[in-house]
Amino acid sequence: MYTLIIAASVAVIISLAWGLSGLWGGFWLGSILGFILMITISALITRRITKRIEPALKQAQRQAEGQQAKLAIQTLEGLLPLAKWQVLLGSQLHSQIGSIQFATGDEAKAAESLEKSHARIGEAQIIRAVLHWRKKERDEAVAVLEDSVKHNKKNMMMQNFLAWMEQQRGQDERALARLQEALKAEKDDKITRENLMRVQNGKKISMKAFGMAWYGLKLEKVPGSMRQGQPAGGFRPGFRQPKRRR
Repeated sequence: MYTLIIAASVAVIISLAWGLSGLWGGFWLGSILGFILMITISALITRRITKRIEPALKQAQRQAEGQQAKLAIQTLEGLLPLAKWQVLLGSQLHSQIGSIQFATGDEAKAAESLEKSHARIGEAQIIRAVLHWRKKERDEAVAVLEDSVKHNKKNMMMQNFLAWMEQQRGQDERALARLQEALKAEKDDKITRENLMRVQNGKKISMKAFGMAWYGLKLEKVPGSMRQGQPAGGFRPGFRQPKRRR
């Protein structure tokens, strides 16, 4: 990433210059000053990039909510050149683009976009798992979420989805173990506790408590009582705003 390269390069130059100059503290103090400068430069560049992309992200969100998927994707793609300047920005943009493509039914392109997303972005990884699952690639679907859940232990929809997939594969014991593991992260989660009891009593895991976040994945039909007022695709992609540095 250009930001880190520039900040680190300046830091190294300052450290060496201070150390070679014979000033008080030598290389030891020069290294400290270089590190401080690296953090400062990185923060300033990141803040400037964030100010540039925030308006476009908000515009893309409005376009997606207004059922203007093509325009939203174009807006997000226009930000991709800036990904070289900010860590994980490219991953976030590809995640959002893939989510919109999935919502509009373009699953082939969605898969390509989501492959470029980071395991930390739970929403994107859930859709990736769905795409594998729908193609009968069960092991791949489980593997995607197993990797992502390491970074998203408190994402209860992901945790329950993993258990749901295991049960669908006839692995009730694994489903039970996954739900028990999920409760270590969120011991008071009502949905997970209820599903744990369901598995213990020989019943199927229920995902309906997650509402349209679940039904929008197109693995189960939306109940009639939930269809009114929903967008055509039943799924609205989430947008992650870059964190501001203070």
